[in-house]
Amino acid sequence: LNSENQVYLATGVVLDTWFVETTLARAVRTRKDFMKCYLQDALNQSEYPLSILSVASGSSRELRELGRDLLGKVKLHLFDNELDSLTYSQAMCEEVNPDISLHTQKGNCLRRNAFDVYSADSLDIIYSVGLYDYLSDNLMLSSIENIKKILKPNGKFVFALKDSSHFDTWLYDWLFDWTFVPRSKADGFTLAEKAGFDVTAAYTSLCQAITIYECKNQI
Repeated sequence: LNSENQVYLATGVVLDTWFVETTLARAVRTRKDFMKCYLQDALNQSEYPLSILSVASGSSRELRELGRDLLGKVKLHLFDNELDSLTYSQAMCEEVNPDISLHTQKGNCLRRNAFDVYSADSLDIIYSVGLYDYLSDNLMLSSIENIKKILKPNGKFVFALKDSSHFDTWLYDWLFDWTFVPRSKADGFTLAEKAGFDVTAAYTSLCQAITIYECKNQI
């Protein structure tokens, strides 16, 4: 490497090291770890294979880290608008357990017929933990309305929201072009109620930047 390339490399290492320790980056890692533990508990406690749908599934690290045995106890569905993400996630999950029951679906979760491929009342757990920060309240509620009809009556819906009072929103908007809808922890409860859910539990990351809400259908 010449001296100019060395400077670029060193600068990149410094920026990467700095970024992974920012409040939101640490909260996102905590979010992934929480979902892994949440799914572990659900699968270990269930007497039958659970049908689980991840909406805006991304790289699905929380699923890959479940391990071979637990991936053998799940009927897994991944929904994303990026085919590359779905292909990668499927390959990584099948590397952990080649016999996994896995279905992928490319689509736009805001379309009314986005989830018509799934049967009504067929899923035990539906979760989406990285999507709704980018959607207005109306779009978020519209997406959840599409999801709700395929959740079992006693199923669980899990979603996450960032609390903009606990991190510098301008930093991520300016440096990374990540524009999040400003919300508080209380907004999650309000949105869940508007969507027809009761929040049964709420888990907040250590730095309080992200809250994960577990919900059930209102009686």
